Amino acid sequence: MEFTGRQDHSSTLPASKNAYFYPSVSAAFVLSDALKINSDLLSFAKLRASYAKVGEDAPPYALNNIYLSASDGNNVAAYAFPFGSTAGFGAASRLGNKELRPEFTNTLDFGVNLGLFKNKINIDATYYSSKSTDQIVSVAVPGSTGYQSKYANVGELTNKGFEITVTATPVRTKNFSWNISGNFSRNRNKVTYIAPGVTSFAYAGTSFSGLVPTVAVGEPFGIIRGAKWVTNAAGQRLVDSTTGQYANFLLDQTVINPNRDWIAGLTNTFTFKHFSFSFLVDYKKGGQFESFTVGVLRANGSLKVTEDRDQPHILPGVIDVGGGKYRPNNIQISGQSYYATALGSTTGTSASNEFAVFDATTFRVREFSVSYDLPGSLVNTKIFKNIKFTIYGRNLFFYAPNSLIDPELSTQGAATTTTGGLVRGLELISAPSTRNVGASIRVGF
Repeated sequence: MEFTGRQDHSSTLPASKNAYFYPSVSAAFVLSDALKINSDLLSFAKLRASYAKVGEDAPPYALNNIYLSASDGNNVAAYAFPFGSTAGFGAASRLGNKELRPEFTNTLDFGVNLGLFKNKINIDATYYSSKSTDQIVSVAVPGSTGYQSKYANVGELTNKGFEITVTATPVRTKNFSWNISGNFSRNRNKVTYIAPGVTSFAYAGTSFSGLVPTVAVGEPFGIIRGAKWVTNAAGQRLVDSTTGQYANFLLDQTVINPNRDWIAGLTNTFTFKHFSFSFLVDYKKGGQFESFTVGVLRANGSLKVTEDRDQPHILPGVIDVGGGKYRPNNIQISGQSYYATALGSTTGTSASNEFAVFDATTFRVREFSVSYDLPGSLVNTKIFKNIKFTIYGRNLFFYAPNSLIDPELSTQGAATTTTGGLVRGLELISAPSTRNVGASIRVGF
């Protein structure tokens, strides 16, 4: 059993709240030793449990109103100070908050480690449950204040899930070995509380053309809200009986949940004498993303699926005939109206498009490598201990059965700030993903 404790003092928090303590405790019980298990089947068994409380401080300069180098313009033309030798500063758009306090995450996990068949197969399984409170998040403030956002302590978020890793060596001889490593993980998160009287809020400064990354009570973290066409109680979209187009739309609807159902990966490594070959594949199940590339190209008639745009089409849906009754839509519209208006780049007057939301399920050959390890003795030198030649490839192939483009494209990037990096599920006409092939030489002295 092990105990730890840590006391932090942070200059990014108010002086009265800048000290915070967080402890942890862990325990393990080696079952195979305690019970003196001596078996070819069960070589090792360990049970473990731990609890940890982790604190986090605020970003720099979150307490005060500050000034930044001024700039003006857009993605077409812009300028920024210093302009030549002229300096210029303007008030930052974020309002300072002197009431910030540290955020905390409490995590409890249980696990088991097993070694089977003389440790040829090893299993590591973990179940975890965590709760994050007083999270420091950038929230919007009324524009009448002269600011756009401020950092505040809000929310309570839970995460629950499990992870399993299995490693095995099915074959091992003098000159050949085969090693396998596989992992599986599943996580479910939920926003359980925000603030008194608050059930949802948008990330400050991250909405894009009707798509609003939102934190909402009862929903998973990371959802994006936008427009959806109106449906009846059976979930069928309503069609206007005069135009053949969808009748109306609703705003502030959850249109994207980027969270995966589960993720799995598998690595195989084969070694024969001085040669080795390895490849990694993974499968990510579920999750959603919206592709502006697909929405725009489809509206323009530039995708293969629009080859029949010279033919009339009927939108799937029903027409309200009154009295709570509906009949299937049978009104033909032109191919241009079908692809450019109904299934085009927008839903109603909002730039979000529910027909450009795709399932992100993906199988991918993530990486492969072929190596040759040449000992220094074979090149008749005492200078080099070994020379290793490698040919490798990354992102060589992917299969996304429910998407027209790579679901892993992300316009927001991988940063971790609430002003953009936490936004997932948006592809805003991004550059295509790349396939990399290369070679390397590693020399040991």
